[in-house]
Amino acid sequence: DTDATDDFDGEWTSLNNIPADIADGDQDTQLTDAQVATAVNAEFPNLDTDATDDFDGEWTSLNNIPADIADGDQDTQLTDAQVATAVNAEFPNLDTDATDDFDGEWTSLNNIPADIADGDQ
Repeated sequence: DTDATDDFDGEWTSLNNIPADIADGDQDTQLTDAQVATAVNAEFPNLDTDATDDFDGEWTSLNNIPADIADGDQDTQLTDAQVATAVNAEFPNLDTDATDDFDGEWTSLNNIPADIADGDQ
């Protein structure tokens, strides 16, 4: 080579066709937003990118809270029918009709033997 004017002088600025991702002298890669989105979606296909629908941790933000705890306490509110069903299941022979209960009066007794019905011996 007899032409020294076209020889490479070793300077960075003298290089031709430097790739765009290293042309600025650093080793970072500058991706477009679309390239980043494609890479993230490929790596994390189920990633939730919509923060507007995320749970904020507030009690009032919960959906479908069971009615028995919706008011914030731990009591269970049963209907009369639920109580009756539970009591009848636990005590099937429980007498719930007070109108036919014995009042303790002699005259309220039924089927008194004839020999003592008049009260003498």
